[in-house]
Amino acid sequence: MDIIFREFFHKESIDFKKLELDTLIVFDTNTLLNIYRYSNDTRQKLIEAMREIQDNIWIPNQVMLEFNLNRQELLANLIIEKENVPKELSSKFKNFYNESENFINQIKIKSVDASNMKKQLLEDFKAELSNLEEVFAKKTNDILSIVDLTEDLAIEFGEIFSKRIGGFYTQQQLDRITSNALERFELNIPPGYKDGGKSENVSYNGVTYEKKYGDLIIWNQIMDRAKDSVIKKIVFVTDDNKTDWWFKVKGKTIGPRAELKNELLRNSEADLHMINSNQFLRHFTENKSNLIDEEQEKIFNENDINLDNQSILADSINISHLNKNFDAVNAFEVLKNIEKISKINNLIDKEMQIVENLNDQIKTNEKLISSIKAVKARKGKLVAKTVNNLYFNEKEKKDSLLLELSEHQGYLEQLSEEKYYIEKILDDISLN
Repeated sequence: MDIIFREFFHKESIDFKKLELDTLIVFDTNTLLNIYRYSNDTRQKLIEAMREIQDNIWIPNQVMLEFNLNRQELLANLIIEKENVPKELSSKFKNFYNESENFINQIKIKSVDASNMKKQLLEDFKAELSNLEEVFAKKTNDILSIVDLTEDLAIEFGEIFSKRIGGFYTQQQLDRITSNALERFELNIPPGYKDGGKSENVSYNGVTYEKKYGDLIIWNQIMDRAKDSVIKKIVFVTDDNKTDWWFKVKGKTIGPRAELKNELLRNSEADLHMINSNQFLRHFTENKSNLIDEEQEKIFNENDINLDNQSILADSINISHLNKNFDAVNAFEVLKNIEKISKINNLIDKEMQIVENLNDQIKTNEKLISSIKAVKARKGKLVAKTVNNLYFNEKEKKDSLLLELSEHQGYLEQLSEEKYYIEKILDDISLN
């Protein structure tokens, strides 16, 4: 391409409603397998979206191989998980009661009236807990019922991807790719080095490769397909959240790794775009809120929320006791989301301070650049080299500050969007 460092500055958006033939939409293995985990409604929306852009879809052979090798095991595991839920739920409530009983019995007040009070407290608590377990069991069953585990999507995918799947690599082609893979992994050259710990071998269609090279094989197949001079844009839809695909700053995903964009440009005339399933689906729905729970891409990890299971259950009992129309599951959602909003507000305050400081630094930098320009105009050739070096150093610093500012402004937008959706959830709960 004729633009130096294009991979850092090219941010063209993709209009999925007006796709040209120069745009290739490529789905990753995890994106296809995850569809089995979605509700029937979300699953149907995603498949309809795929059909809408069917002419632009292309699937690497490696993706389809991994999908077919893993889908039956995935379905079997999901069915087992569903069958085990009632037993596991009952066990958790039983353990919670036992721990609470031990805690109460450790209160060392040696009198008959205290013993009677503790006995009555545990009886009342057990009754409340039993009611709550019924609510959780019913709500859990409702959740599980929105996923159809009897439907195998392989036939439907076969129709959508017909004649849109790449060819197999030969053993020679695989050996060529994997021969320098270890060196790439040691140098943290994306993609795939995060899978370096996988040790299994895969043998299929007369070839053998190590499982840890799966992402690298997919990437090479994408680059090979992009060599077609017609292709100018590759949109890779993946739910792989690892940093050997994505560039991240302070937990915020900025975009695909620059090394990937650069390597694709060196091997073709195509720009790389990367999105996840949620971002893909938003292009085809009027409701722009998330339809898929991006558990590994959340800004907040559930472990960071200062509410353990026991406190959530206890507070849920208290709230449901005060308001019979406000069930325990809603109480759980309210507690969880209020905590999230508090964390978001703190992060927004910090990010706004960072943005303000960066703007101050940029203003100072611009004044310095103006002063250097004035010196360049007045001084002779003897100091020209020194002044030029100083000028370009400050200009480079300004560009770096502007890039950092853009990243933090993007992070602020994401935080505000996350806050909006959480507040909407709370509003919906209150209306119910």
